[in-house]
Amino acid sequence: IIGGVKGAYRRFELDYWGLSYPEAADYLNRVAPPDSKVWVAGPAHLLPLRKDLTSFSDYDKEIQAQDYDYVVATTRNNYDLLTYPHAEVIHEIKRDGAVLTVIKGPTHP
Repeated sequence: IIGGVKGAYRRFELDYWGLSYPEAADYLNRVAPPDSKVWVAGPAHLLPLRKDLTSFSDYDKEIQAQDYDYVVATTRNNYDLLTYPHAEVIHEIKRDGAVLTVIKGPTHP
């Protein structure tokens, strides 16, 4: 009735449990240089990064997203639009035309 996942995109919650985060971690684990810092907008504990990568989230208020090499944001609650909005999206986790999670960055040269 709504048009499947694509029709539900931005109208209903599609990834409430953050099931797209392991796929985002797989991408970062492949491409991120050693010792990169990752800002996570959403459930950071669901992002299984390799040991040399460090993740931080909204709970780390003293540090801002612009201090990071990559930003991972779920589309839940529009975190992808609100967190570091001018950063370039370099990778998307999609299902049936709907974006579930984005990876932005690197955020500095």
